[in-house]
Amino acid sequence: APAIETIQYDEPAFFKGDIVQTNKWRGELGKRPSHEVDKAWDDIGVGIPGIRISAEELKRLGKKMVDGTRYQHEIPDEEGGYVAMLEVFHMLHCLDELRKALFYNWAYYGETYPNITVREVQEHHDHCVDAIRMSLMCSGDVTPVTFYDDSNVPRRRNSFPDFSTRHTCRNFDALVKWNWETDRAVMWEDVGDAITWDAKIGG
Repeated sequence: APAIETIQYDEPAFFKGDIVQTNKWRGELGKRPSHEVDKAWDDIGVGIPGIRISAEELKRLGKKMVDGTRYQHEIPDEEGGYVAMLEVFHMLHCLDELRKALFYNWAYYGETYPNITVREVQEHHDHCVDAIRMSLMCSGDVTPVTFYDDSNVPRRRNSFPDFSTRHTCRNFDALVKWNWETDRAVMWEDVGDAITWDAKIGG
């Protein structure tokens, strides 16, 4: 993987997993979504460029140049190469899509899908759920989540899970910085149309 060279590990830190909290990705509880929250999500997902990889790198990733009716997408400029993205940014995009689909957000974000059918939205979100599932199962985080009893809630029979847990994380800011600064970076508007696109059909 091209970005393997930039992986750094942070000192062990605690996930701030409190159920009731505010951060730039959540906004204020009870308020409708905002441009500030959207930008925070874009900055860690679809707002990050793709990367350019070579035919040899495609091969090492187990990809075929042509697989049935599928063709690897070549970037139409002098440098050439093929477009890719880091999986972490795909996962974060999918999580953002699910955030937008939450019932209390949909009245706001539903308007942003003017040229897409409900079925297509459902298919996209089903994909996102499954992609995140696969990623979580693959990484298999084995950090123990402990439970506590709260003397302020004597009527509660069950213990509370403490979602604030300690992890050693890859430095996400370093990954974002690498993706923006690498000479492989390619803006999405520059990757060109699919070679199989038929303008008469549209889409």
